[in-house]
Amino acid sequence: MSVGTATLMAAFFLTGNAGVASAQDWLGDCPKGSICAYSGVSGSGKRCNWAGNDANWAGGARPCSFSGKVKSLWNNGNAGNLDDVHLVTCGGAHWALLNGQQEAWTNPTEDPGRGHICIKSHKWFNR
Repeated sequence: MSVGTATLMAAFFLTGNAGVASAQDWLGDCPKGSICAYSGVSGSGKRCNWAGNDANWAGGARPCSFSGKVKSLWNNGNAGNLDDVHLVTCGGAHWALLNGQQEAWTNPTEDPGRGHICIKSHKWFNR
């Protein structure tokens, strides 16, 4: 694991801005090999998904109409090479969503009280 990856992962685990939904509470589906974002909590509502990298969720190759108000994410990447996701918020915070993780925001530190987070971009990586 590189020092940058370790720092990124430590930052993610120390922020405490997301809660992991239990499998029985998760509502959405996500194509295998993709990172999926949802407009509702626990995978509910509209879904945007990407199998590759995207430097601009709002206006890139696969724009997501609710990239500024993401309420949940699922990394359903293929296990092995490049299966973890480095995410960047609109405010510039960086963190990792590890393979298989599902996150739902109820009160993120970036946008307290709103129950959503703004995602700017993502890139697949190895930890």
